[in-house]
Amino acid sequence: PNPKRALLIGFGVGNTAAAIAAHKSVHQIDIVELNHKIIETAPEFSKTNNQVHLDPRVRFINDDGRNYLGISDQNYDLITSEPPPPMHTGVYRLYSKEYYQQVLSHLTPDGLMTQWLPIHQMPKQAVDVIVSTFIKVFPHTFLFSGWGTDYILVGGASPIELERIPKRFRESRQVLNDLQKISVTNPIALLGRIVKGDAALRSQYGNKAILSDQYNDLVYLVLDALNPAIITYNPADVLSEIQSPELQQNLRGIVNHLGRLRYHVDSFPIQSLMASPPKGIKGLPMADVDWYKIDQGYRECATLITQQRYQEAREKLEKLLTMGEELPRTLIWLSLLHRKTGEFQKATSVLEKFVHLEPNEALGYFDLGRSRTRLGEISAAIGNFRKALKLDPGTLPKLYQFAWNLAINPSPQERAPDRAIALAQHLLKEDWIHQARTLDILAAAFASSGDLARAIRTAEKSLRLSRKENNKTLQVGVRTRLESYKRSLSRVGSINKP
Repeated sequence: PNPKRALLIGFGVGNTAAAIAAHKSVHQIDIVELNHKIIETAPEFSKTNNQVHLDPRVRFINDDGRNYLGISDQNYDLITSEPPPPMHTGVYRLYSKEYYQQVLSHLTPDGLMTQWLPIHQMPKQAVDVIVSTFIKVFPHTFLFSGWGTDYILVGGASPIELERIPKRFRESRQVLNDLQKISVTNPIALLGRIVKGDAALRSQYGNKAILSDQYNDLVYLVLDALNPAIITYNPADVLSEIQSPELQQNLRGIVNHLGRLRYHVDSFPIQSLMASPPKGIKGLPMADVDWYKIDQGYRECATLITQQRYQEAREKLEKLLTMGEELPRTLIWLSLLHRKTGEFQKATSVLEKFVHLEPNEALGYFDLGRSRTRLGEISAAIGNFRKALKLDPGTLPKLYQFAWNLAINPSPQERAPDRAIALAQHLLKEDWIHQARTLDILAAAFASSGDLARAIRTAEKSLRLSRKENNKTLQVGVRTRLESYKRSLSRVGSINKP
């Protein structure tokens, strides 16, 4: 609930340390790294680790992680372990029963331990023994997909309150920015990464052998390409871990529809979706599609869009829809391509299907509003924008930018001052819109349409309101644009003189 101290065992290039540092309540970050050369190279990775090595909260400890835990009297709210892959020589000591017991003894009552589990690098038996060891030591656990088959085990002494995630999700802009790098933009995209809860882990792995310092079974195991490690997925297991009825309801529609799940968690491990489904979930929508083929289609489509081969990309997306009509990502990409080629009616039709599938996704309503604005259906568009803003207040700057582009975009295909005027006039009636900013957009739209006199009057009104709002940045911009409108009107007047 309020983490203060964190311990990272294994620094690497510092990305995990930077993620910890994004949490401003943390005032002490201890980093144990066996190889001092690793610490010295931290500046080389400043672009991704945010120069975390310069953070005054960081204390580097050049030592073995197990040795440090053996001599330290510190307790931590988070202990996270990012060692080399578990099959490497000697690394098993950071996956053993004794190690986990050391970690547990150094956690605060609500503290958590997280452990990297890269199953694509591990034989099936190794996964079994490591998960079994983890759940035997930690009383409360769950497993989620960090990215694909790079799983993360989470354990603690107290019950893990997953309901805390939505409540705290937007507390920190720095944390949000860090999560957005892996496409986690809302709480569901984080909760949707859970693959197994505590009960499911104990049911599947509770009777397996464990790994100890004395019995290192990993040394005898080798990868078997014909028998890869696969962690199965049952949505019911995940939902059973959620206590809040409202949160459970929001999550149920997503985890019980594999097309929606892969939209919200685009890196969700395909192997889990394509493994023989447990009893009772065979009827899940999109459970029987070839997800490898769908992902290949997305990669090809992304390349075509980058090359501006929009017609070919659209044909590929339409082909994907023949494999399954309920693919939210396919629909949102297809609507984008329709808008790029000026087919706003088709974009609207596709987006209506999208919002039917994803009723709580702000992006769908926002894009629907953009398409309807282009069609001149301003009242309907305002309703869509209102819905988008209710779902995600962060949509407001995007709305301003859209209206601004309509007003002054240098590209004739993108510019539509008449639509910008109509949209801004409707927005002025909304109480959730900053009037000064909207009037600035309206003034620009008038100027773009050639009505410089109205542009000047509107900009003057915007300037007065921006002073009342004490928006100094906007004042500077409006004043500059107002002078430009006046000069333009003066030139037009000179040309029109006989």
